[in-house]
Amino acid sequence: MTAAAAVQSLWKSITLIGRAVLLVIICILAQSILWSPDTSIILTVFAVGLGLTSFWKPEYGLLAVAAIAPLGVVLNRVLDTDPVRTSEGFVLAFLAGVMLRRIVSKQTSHNNSPTHPWLYCLLLVVVGSCMAQLLTQQVWQNYPTTFIEQVFSYLATGYHGPVGDFRIWTRPASFEYIATTILFVTGILLAVVTENTIGRHQQAARRLAAAMVLGASVAVLSGAIFGIQFFETTTDGFAEASLDSREDGITRTFMSMVTSDNRWASFTGKVSSAGSFLVLIIGIAVGGITRHSRYSALWITGAVVATAMLFLSGSRAALGAALATLATLYGYQLITSGTGQRKRAAWSALGIAVLIGATIVFRWEAVTNYIPTVLQHRWELMLTATRMAVSEPLFGVGINQFYPLSEQFSSAEFLILNNSTYLDARTNAHNYFLQVATELGILGLIAFVMSLYTPLRASWTHIRFGRNDRFLAGIFAGIVCFLLTCLTGQPLIIAIVAYPFWIALGLLGALNNMASQTQHSDESLPLSSQRTLGNARTARVAVIAGLLIVMALTLAKATRDRNDIDLTRIDYGFYDWETVDGLVSVPFRVGAEYRWSQGRATIFLPQDTDQITVPLRAAAGFSGHAATVNIQANGRQINAIVLGNDLWHQAVIPLLTDDHRDFNRVDFNITPTWMPFAVDPNSNDRRQLGVMIGEITGRNRTGEQVLISDPFP
Repeated sequence: MTAAAAVQSLWKSITLIGRAVLLVIICILAQSILWSPDTSIILTVFAVGLGLTSFWKPEYGLLAVAAIAPLGVVLNRVLDTDPVRTSEGFVLAFLAGVMLRRIVSKQTSHNNSPTHPWLYCLLLVVVGSCMAQLLTQQVWQNYPTTFIEQVFSYLATGYHGPVGDFRIWTRPASFEYIATTILFVTGILLAVVTENTIGRHQQAARRLAAAMVLGASVAVLSGAIFGIQFFETTTDGFAEASLDSREDGITRTFMSMVTSDNRWASFTGKVSSAGSFLVLIIGIAVGGITRHSRYSALWITGAVVATAMLFLSGSRAALGAALATLATLYGYQLITSGTGQRKRAAWSALGIAVLIGATIVFRWEAVTNYIPTVLQHRWELMLTATRMAVSEPLFGVGINQFYPLSEQFSSAEFLILNNSTYLDARTNAHNYFLQVATELGILGLIAFVMSLYTPLRASWTHIRFGRNDRFLAGIFAGIVCFLLTCLTGQPLIIAIVAYPFWIALGLLGALNNMASQTQHSDESLPLSSQRTLGNARTARVAVIAGLLIVMALTLAKATRDRNDIDLTRIDYGFYDWETVDGLVSVPFRVGAEYRWSQGRATIFLPQDTDQITVPLRAAAGFSGHAATVNIQANGRQINAIVLGNDLWHQAVIPLLTDDHRDFNRVDFNITPTWMPFAVDPNSNDRRQLGVMIGEITGRNRTGEQVLISDPFP
């Protein structure tokens, strides 16, 4: 077998396994919206319908997703379905339908887009980072089998539940980093599917762009109707408020916002992310405006609505990005275009200048307020990100871990600044490129940057040497503006903003393919622009190599992080701590705590502990049976205790000290277990209980007594 044939065979196997795994996971996630107690019948019906439509006609499903993705927060507010991840639910339904169609119909993609290998490599890094955290979190949380069950339960039924603590070492387990991984991965898949679905059809591309502008316009206007959210600057920092809570009425409120330092974020609640989304939509809408466009009214309406909301947002990054990008683009057109096109470009540039000038005049306070504080904040954040990146330069600290770890890497002055401004010592990077660099390392940053650079470079080539495609130029400008705002924010962590961006990126790739096909024989184009299809074999080798590298780094990071965990802070198989009531006779201190075990429980003790005393008690009188507790220390059977009454028993467990062991492990196996609900129908307690285990006292080699109690008080 030749090397080329081996690569081809290996690629087929990898893609087949990858598609199958992705399909199973996405289908599990897609159906999870059905089990959320906060969902509504409207959302359920629409999600199911969207999945079926996407299986039948993927292009129709894509149009629906493009239009409805920005409406997630608005729908939650109108239907009272918070915290359901509405936008994610619709995207998952769409991807499930499309991928199932490809599997059933045995479709294979012949699109050799140069962007896709980088997107696949980025996907591998993101998934690898998530897997490393899963392997580490298992040590913090519970037995491997029990933990796997928790993860599966989260994916199948708990994905649309409330967000817990971001830190993986807290209890109960939080899987928010999994949700962030899913958002990232589905965004990447959305870009790939968009490019493949659009293909070489110019009208399909324009319909998709029109759906995006329509959805954005509805989102902005709906946000205004159902309660505009804004950030009101005060002496204490930023305070969220809504139109509904104000007493001076819509008209006066609107006028006051125009001339005051208040900043509006209609449909997101985040001014900076709203600005990122709006400049993307403005670029698409402006690019679509032509003399004979069937969507002219929609383009103009979308541009006006998005521009007005951008004006009211006072987003410094978005306004600056829009000015720089559009000025550059129109300036280039002024130099290179004909007389008629120059006039249109000049009028467009004049309009942009008027908008920016009006914003500076009327929204001066909103745009300039707290600039010194903001600059200081950004500088300290850069230093924090640098420290964090240096700690894990190659593979990063882990997806979604910048926020929970930022406190550890921040200076004392920065912690004080954060607490006084945002009432929280923890924060995101406020620069998405820095966030990617710290969370995913150099590998993730390279893959992310190249996933963006490749289509943008091809687009710029077509703009410079092509036939003045205003539609392509508009989408190009919108994406560039969006990415410039990522230098001061992290809009891609918000679903209603991230998904339109990934769709736009896929749309840009499709337009590049069309331009390459049209201009392929044009000798005036540089040679690089005639190679936009890339080398499929090289791309496959790169992805396979990336897979092997990521697998190795995932295992290495997980192994290192697991070995660094202080196991003496961890235990498995216990419920929450409770306080002993006065009716129970206890042989240890008054007010002591205990906790119920499950059928199996484990504690970890310091290496120099040579003996522990464990208070044990069964509820034999209540449950109706005696409990047998088998005790093992470091894998060696120590004792088997039968608790046949309701009294406390003191179990003394000797431990053999071993300098080659980092800790001592003690396992309790209890039989039988019981459920209070099964014994007492009036009880709501459905826990599977073993025995009560009190606070453990231990003795080390020097004879010093130690108290082993709640590790998470």
